[in-house]
Amino acid sequence: MPTFGIAGECRVRPLAGTSGAFVVEPLGTHAVQLVITGFAGDPLPPTVHDVEIGLAEAGGGLRRGVLRCGEGEFAFQARGVERLEPRPGLFDPLLAGFSLRPRDRLIVRWLLRLLRWPGGAWLLRAWHVRRR
Repeated sequence: MPTFGIAGECRVRPLAGTSGAFVVEPLGTHAVQLVITGFAGDPLPPTVHDVEIGLAEAGGGLRRGVLRCGEGEFAFQARGVERLEPRPGLFDPLLAGFSLRPRDRLIVRWLLRLLRWPGGAWLLRAWHVRRR
């Protein structure tokens, strides 16, 4: 039975644009998120403490689970539960070649200010073509 958990106070919020999908995330940071899709069960409180989710197969593509927290235990069925951990530094080396030099940043700032004036769009396009 796989388990997922987050220590501390967490917020439970519905996922925008979907029904039966929730995100459980720590308050103040977005370090780790638990995403529950296809949720069917007892309603969850808006904030929970020390969350731990245990899962088991229920058949038919559903998983049976129990969300244990400081507020109690909540039994549910869901299509999936995922633990998301953002790693922004993962792509930094890949994107480094596309970053602008300090001189180019200064030029772009001036060109964007010139966009308000007639001919500003032409100057920005000409600079971009020359830069390639």
